[in-house]
Amino acid sequence: MLLKEDLRKIAQNRLKDSNILLQNKRYSAAMYLAGYAIELMLKLKICGLLRFKRGFPENETEFNAYKATADGASLLSTTITKLRQIKNHNLADLLKYSGKEVAVLARCPGEWAGISGWGPDQRYSARIIRKATAAEFIRNSKIIIENL
Repeated sequence: MLLKEDLRKIAQNRLKDSNILLQNKRYSAAMYLAGYAIELMLKLKICGLLRFKRGFPENETEFNAYKATADGASLLSTTITKLRQIKNHNLADLLKYSGKEVAVLARCPGEWAGISGWGPDQRYSARIIRKATAAEFIRNSKIIIENL
Protein backbone atom coordinates (compact mmCIF):
# COMPACT_ATOMS: atom_id res chain seq x y z
CA MET A 1 0.00 0.00 0.00
CA LEU A 2 1.34 3.42 -0.95
CA LEU A 3 0.11 5.56 1.91
CA LYS A 4 -1.52 8.84 0.93
CA GLU A 5 0.93 10.92 2.93
CA ASP A 6 3.82 9.07 1.26
CA LEU A 7 2.41 9.71 -2.23
CA ARG A 8 2.35 13.45 -1.55
CA LYS A 9 5.79 13.49 0.05
CA ILE A 10 7.42 11.42 -2.72
CA ALA A 11 5.81 13.61 -5.40
CA GLN A 12 7.13 16.76 -3.74
CA ASN A 13 10.59 15.20 -3.45
CA ARG A 14 10.61 14.10 -7.10
CA LEU A 15 9.75 17.64 -8.16
CA LYS A 16 12.58 19.01 -6.01
CA ASP A 17 14.91 16.37 -7.47
CA SER A 18 13.92 17.40 -10.99
CA ASN A 19 14.93 21.00 -10.24
CA ILE A 20 18.30 19.88 -8.88
CA LEU A 21 18.86 17.77 -11.98
CA LEU A 22 17.90 20.72 -14.19
CA GLN A 23 20.44 22.93 -12.42
CA ASN A 24 23.08 20.24 -12.96
CA LYS A 25 22.40 19.88 -16.70
CA ARG A 26 20.75 16.46 -16.38
CA TYR A 27 17.79 17.49 -18.50
CA SER A 28 16.38 14.12 -19.50
CA ALA A 29 16.45 12.84 -15.92
CA ALA A 30 14.86 16.10 -14.72
CA MET A 31 11.91 15.59 -17.06
CA TYR A 32 11.64 11.95 -16.11
CA LEU A 33 11.30 12.72 -12.39
CA ALA A 34 8.91 15.63 -12.95
CA GLY A 35 6.66 13.21 -14.86
CA TYR A 36 6.72 10.82 -11.93
CA ALA A 37 5.70 13.66 -9.62
CA ILE A 38 2.57 14.18 -11.73
CA GLU A 39 1.86 10.45 -11.76
CA LEU A 40 2.04 10.25 -7.97
CA MET A 41 -0.19 13.26 -7.46
CA LEU A 42 -2.76 11.82 -9.86
CA LYS A 43 -2.73 8.59 -7.88
CA LEU A 44 -3.26 10.59 -4.70
CA LYS A 45 -6.31 12.22 -6.30
CA ILE A 46 -7.60 8.79 -7.31
CA CYS A 47 -7.38 7.78 -3.65
CA GLY A 48 -9.64 10.67 -2.73
CA LEU A 49 -12.15 10.08 -5.49
CA LEU A 50 -12.40 6.34 -4.85
CA ARG A 51 -12.35 6.78 -1.07
CA PHE A 52 -9.20 4.77 -0.60
CA LYS A 53 -8.74 5.69 3.05
CA ARG A 54 -5.20 4.43 3.66
CA GLY A 55 -3.62 4.84 0.27
CA PHE A 56 -3.11 3.51 -3.22
CA PRO A 57 -3.31 -0.28 -3.64
CA GLU A 58 -0.15 -1.97 -4.90
CA ASN A 59 -1.53 -5.43 -5.57
CA GLU A 60 -4.77 -7.25 -6.34
CA THR A 61 -5.35 -8.23 -2.71
CA GLU A 62 -5.28 -4.61 -1.54
CA PHE A 63 -7.42 -3.53 -4.49
CA ASN A 64 -9.98 -6.28 -3.88
CA ALA A 65 -10.20 -5.31 -0.21
CA TYR A 66 -11.24 -1.83 -1.32
CA LYS A 67 -13.71 -3.29 -3.83
CA ALA A 68 -15.30 -5.44 -1.13
CA THR A 69 -16.06 -2.37 1.00
CA ALA A 70 -17.20 -0.05 -1.84
CA ASP A 71 -20.85 0.89 -1.93
CA GLY A 72 -22.83 -0.28 -4.95
CA ALA A 73 -22.94 3.15 -6.61
CA SER A 74 -19.26 3.93 -6.31
CA LEU A 75 -16.99 4.60 -9.25
CA LEU A 76 -14.85 1.72 -8.04
CA SER A 77 -17.60 -0.85 -8.32
CA THR A 78 -19.07 0.43 -11.58
CA THR A 79 -16.16 1.65 -13.68
CA ILE A 80 -12.85 0.41 -12.38
CA THR A 81 -12.88 -3.35 -12.34
CA LYS A 82 -9.17 -4.18 -12.50
CA LEU A 83 -6.23 -2.72 -10.63
CA ARG A 84 -4.28 -2.25 -13.87
CA GLN A 85 -6.78 0.41 -14.92
CA ILE A 86 -5.35 2.73 -12.25
CA LYS A 87 -1.98 1.14 -11.51
CA ASN A 88 -0.12 2.27 -14.59
CA HIS A 89 2.01 5.16 -15.78
CA ASN A 90 -0.32 6.54 -18.44
CA LEU A 91 -0.96 10.13 -17.40
CA ALA A 92 -4.08 10.49 -19.58
CA ASP A 93 -5.67 7.41 -17.99
CA LEU A 94 -4.72 8.53 -14.49
CA LEU A 95 -6.09 12.00 -15.13
CA LYS A 96 -9.37 10.47 -16.31
CA TYR A 97 -9.71 8.39 -13.13
CA SER A 98 -8.58 11.21 -10.83
CA GLY A 99 -11.80 13.17 -11.23
CA LYS A 100 -9.75 16.21 -12.26
CA GLU A 101 -9.73 15.79 -16.04
CA VAL A 102 -12.28 18.50 -16.84
CA ALA A 103 -10.69 21.03 -14.47
CA VAL A 104 -7.11 20.43 -15.61
CA LEU A 105 -7.96 20.49 -19.30
CA ALA A 106 -10.01 23.67 -18.84
CA ARG A 107 -7.50 25.55 -16.68
CA CYS A 108 -4.22 24.49 -18.25
CA PRO A 109 -4.66 22.83 -21.64
CA GLY A 110 -1.30 24.04 -22.95
CA GLU A 111 0.57 22.77 -19.93
CA TRP A 112 -1.19 19.41 -20.15
CA ALA A 113 -0.30 19.16 -23.83
CA GLY A 114 3.30 19.87 -22.86
CA ILE A 115 3.53 16.94 -20.44
CA SER A 116 0.98 14.43 -21.71
CA GLY A 117 3.51 12.51 -23.80
CA TRP A 118 5.54 11.57 -20.71
CA GLY A 119 6.03 7.90 -19.92
CA PRO A 120 8.43 5.73 -17.96
CA ASP A 121 9.95 4.46 -21.21
CA GLN A 122 11.57 7.86 -21.47
CA ARG A 123 14.32 6.46 -19.24
CA TYR A 124 15.53 4.43 -22.22
CA SER A 125 15.67 7.38 -24.60
CA ALA A 126 19.00 8.58 -25.91
CA ARG A 127 17.34 11.72 -27.29
CA ILE A 128 19.17 14.93 -26.49
CA ILE A 129 17.05 17.23 -24.31
CA ARG A 130 17.79 20.93 -24.23
CA LYS A 131 17.66 22.99 -21.07
CA ALA A 132 14.72 25.09 -22.27
CA THR A 133 12.70 21.94 -23.03
CA ALA A 134 13.34 20.47 -19.59
CA ALA A 135 12.66 23.78 -17.83
CA GLU A 136 9.34 24.12 -19.68
CA PHE A 137 8.38 20.54 -18.82
CA ILE A 138 9.09 21.14 -15.13
CA ARG A 139 7.18 24.44 -15.21
CA ASN A 140 4.22 22.68 -16.86
CA SER A 141 4.44 19.89 -14.27
CA LYS A 142 4.24 22.36 -11.40
CA ILE A 143 1.21 24.07 -12.90
CA ILE A 144 -0.55 20.74 -13.45
CA ILE A 145 0.17 19.67 -9.86
CA GLU A 146 -1.12 23.01 -8.53
CA ASN A 147 -4.36 22.43 -10.45
CA LEU A 148 -4.97 18.91 -9.20
